[in-house]
Amino acid sequence: MNAGPFRILMLGTVNDAGVETGVTTGTSLPKDCLPYTNLTAYLRGVDTISAGTVLLEEACFDPGLPYYSGTWSLIYTFTASGASGGAQVAYHFPAPAAYKMIRARIGTTISGGSAPLVTLVLVGS
Repeated sequence: MNAGPFRILMLGTVNDAGVETGVTTGTSLPKDCLPYTNLTAYLRGVDTISAGTVLLEEACFDPGLPYYSGTWSLIYTFTASGASGGAQVAYHFPAPAAYKMIRARIGTTISGGSAPLVTLVLVGS
C-alpha cells in the first residue's frame, strides 16, 4: 500500500529560501515508512570528509505513543568519506520494503576538511 511519494530531509537543515545545510552530529526524527514499498536514502557531502558514519535504523512503535527509547535495529551504515567533495551515495532498501519507523543517526562524528558536512534525504513511493 503506497501513500504517495515523499521526500524528507532527515539530517541537516533547510532555510526559508530552500537551501539545505549539512551537519556533523545528530539524530533525525523518525519517519513512519510502513505505507511505502520503495525507499532510497541519499547521503550527500560538502567539503573533504575523511571520517564519520551515518546509520539508518528502524524500530516498531506507534507514533501516537511516547517516543521509543529502546535500542533501534541497524538497517545500513554509510561510510561518510564516500560522500566527500560533494559526492552523493545512495542506499536502496530491498523492495518491497516493510519498515515501520526509520531514523538516521550520525554514529561517528563527520570530520575532515575545513567545513565537512552531510545531509541525508529519504525518498519513498
